[in-house]
Amino acid sequence: MKKIAFLFLILCLVASCGKEEIDPRHATYQAFLDNMVLDCPEDTSQYYFKAIINGQQNCYYDGIDGKRMKFAVTSKFTTPGPSFTSGDTISDARRGARINFKDFSFQTGEDYFEIKFPCFPLNQDTVAYLDSLFAIKQHRIRTSLEEEEKFAVILYMIDVAPGTNSGLFYPISSEYGPQDNSFLRFRKVEKTIENDIVHYYIEAELECKLYHWEQLGKEGLWANVEQGVLVAKFSVK
Repeated sequence: MKKIAFLFLILCLVASCGKEEIDPRHATYQAFLDNMVLDCPEDTSQYYFKAIINGQQNCYYDGIDGKRMKFAVTSKFTTPGPSFTSGDTISDARRGARINFKDFSFQTGEDYFEIKFPCFPLNQDTVAYLDSLFAIKQHRIRTSLEEEEKFAVILYMIDVAPGTNSGLFYPISSEYGPQDNSFLRFRKVEKTIENDIVHYYIEAELECKLYHWEQLGKEGLWANVEQGVLVAKFSVK
């Protein structure tokens, strides 16, 4: 009887070892996709991003439904490994910028839209960089994470860990697939200076394709973004 029980235990262990573990993010991501609602709020504001996504009008308005438009300059660098500790040697340091429409209350199920600007050297002045960027009317869209000289378009979904202010971001991005006929085109740029602070007002047109990140259990095209319009105002100190 003991031999039979022992043999049964071995068979169970072998069977379990043969099973592929399912990443819990896959189910969370699918739930986000199933519950996502593409629409436009009744209220509007002067700064926004709106576009037709998979045939449905979708809008993000500054100050509406908890969303806030924000421009930020970021820093990036490469480390010897996946983590960073004091004293590590870093390389390929550069900066980037982004505009997003985000609910900063940080709640599970929220989605937010982001446009990432091309990266630029650490020693380049931010205003000089933006002026050179805005002088070029039409820009290409990234098809991979490595194409940092182009713009990227990302729709994020947020999964907050219970009882914390941290969590996971689930991206659907232009960076995961081809971008034939995609573009970001500046149609109006105004620059003003008040009290030594530079202000930009921009209007841009955008068309691109957004793809699943295969590590979340799906791959391929998620949506075509058509007739996109960005209207934004921000300051650079």
